[in-house]
Amino acid sequence: MRLAATIIETGKVCRFLGYDPFPKPETLSERMLKFRKLRGLRVRDAAALAKIDPSSWSAWETERRPPSGPSSSKLTRFLEKNANP
Repeated sequence: MRLAATIIETGKVCRFLGYDPFPKPETLSERMLKFRKLRGLRVRDAAALAKIDPSSWSAWETERRPPSGPSSSKLTRFLEKNANP
């Protein structure tokens, strides 16, 4: 539960500062986490926006499992389309 609060607080800090003070994400999983952090979303909320199963989002974000070809393309397009909060 504490991690969820931290994610929400991170989004609030970025909005207050007016910019993202964190390093640029380099991997797909880092981009997924940044997407959630900047918006203060839980995994299930981010997954719903991307129309992806929450367990898949979680596995991909934590690098427990890479997305398959079509899923990877879908996720990449979604993150590119929604790059800025």
